[in-house]
Amino acid sequence: MDIQAIIFDFEKAPDAEARAVLCTLRKRGYRLAASYACGACDATFERSGKSSREALLSAAEMLGVAPGECAAVESDCSRLSAAKENGMTAIGVGEASTCVYADICLASLAELEDIFA
Repeated sequence: MDIQAIIFDFEKAPDAEARAVLCTLRKRGYRLAASYACGACDATFERSGKSSREALLSAAEMLGVAPGECAAVESDCSRLSAAKENGMTAIGVGEASTCVYADICLASLAELEDIFA
């Protein structure tokens, strides 16, 4: 994986644990975008009115990287599928049934620190 940027499409504002993971990834040099404002992220993108595919492409563009250089972290099957359609690495977080379209399936967001060490 030659990942330069990581896109997070949160269902709600990131909690303290998620913000800590984002800060760690940012310190490691990854460009970050999230669907909620977060101090550790380089960009905040909007999903409202856009398909998941369009929102992910917008986030990659805002970060200045090609979609193939992005990993999209999702907990929703349709958004994981959209990430794959865009040529991104799809990382599913949650139950195995959620991760059917994922390249990588994680039980929790904290596991990202190991993957992007």
